[in-house]
Amino acid sequence: MLVSVIASKVLILRLIWLSALALSLLSLFILLVLVIRRTFIRRRQMIVVQRKQDISRCFYAALKSPVTLTKESLPPITKAERMIVMHSALDILRAINGSEVHRIVEVLTLWNMQPFLQKLAARAGRSKCIQALTLLSHFSDEASLAVLLKHVADTDTYTQIAALRGLAYRGAIQHMERISQSLTRSGQTNTLMLSDILKRFGEPAVPALLDLAKSNAKSEIRSAALMALGSIASLSAVDTLVRLCEDVDGDVRMESMKALGKIGDERAAPAIVDHLQEMDAQIRLHAVQALGKLKNLTSLKALVRCLHDNNWWVRFHAAESLYAFGEKGILTLRAIQTEQGIAGLIAMQVLAEHTVGV
Repeated sequence: MLVSVIASKVLILRLIWLSALALSLLSLFILLVLVIRRTFIRRRQMIVVQRKQDISRCFYAALKSPVTLTKESLPPITKAERMIVMHSALDILRAINGSEVHRIVEVLTLWNMQPFLQKLAARAGRSKCIQALTLLSHFSDEASLAVLLKHVADTDTYTQIAALRGLAYRGAIQHMERISQSLTRSGQTNTLMLSDILKRFGEPAVPALLDLAKSNAKSEIRSAALMALGSIASLSAVDTLVRLCEDVDGDVRMESMKALGKIGDERAAPAIVDHLQEMDAQIRLHAVQALGKLKNLTSLKALVRCLHDNNWWVRFHAAESLYAFGEKGILTLRAIQTEQGIAGLIAMQVLAEHTVGV
């Protein structure tokens, strides 16, 4: 029986030793695989970096070349290298403008990059899709335009922004109605970025932007349209903007007044004065600022009343607006600064700030 116990222990020890040996061999194998994989990845990265440098040199050579480019004057690229070409082109396009941009696009066209970019925009994830859309905006063909238009209705905020930026870059004003309709149904909330893009369409886009501002779109999108209208500063928008000052949406009322202030048509002053009694202090604040830009003397008394507002910022900007009126506004502030109370105090403060260093 003792022999049997000893034999069992020896067997267990052998099994343990064999298991340890197997694990050691497995560890060495895994380590070898990792080393080989890392070496392969590093080598692949070096090849990509080298190839990107070669392709970038081709682009820069094309920029300097005085001759007409042809397929024969460029090295061929493989399907696997198209992604490298896209990244190289995007890097260069960020640093150039004007005729140089057309030269880069000419190279991309000779390399037949449009079909690849169009497929990438349709099938890839957000990051690559945005990169493809950004590059497609530089092409003038109808197929690239169709891809940009399709993505205007994209549910992803940043993909939609990329498509809109591309259409603005292309000056696709003939499609403004479709763009406006897509935005009406959009969940876009990036108001500042959207307004910056919409203003790039310029004066011809004013009718579509007014329709968007009047639509049942989200408040953020309507506000973006109004901000763009203020930046474009077209007098043809004034009448509609005056009516939008009565909108049920407080943000729309506020942005309408801000836009009217930027446009600078004095006819808008009475409509803005009507909102100096709003419950929302932010709306009152933007109303007094707009009146300061319009400088319509009929609104001077209304601004004086705002010096008694219960919100410090409204009082301050009302005083600033009065000062912007020039001589009559300054004389009014000087008369008020002798009064006791918050109106006299804010008038004194604004006058003091404007006379420091004079």
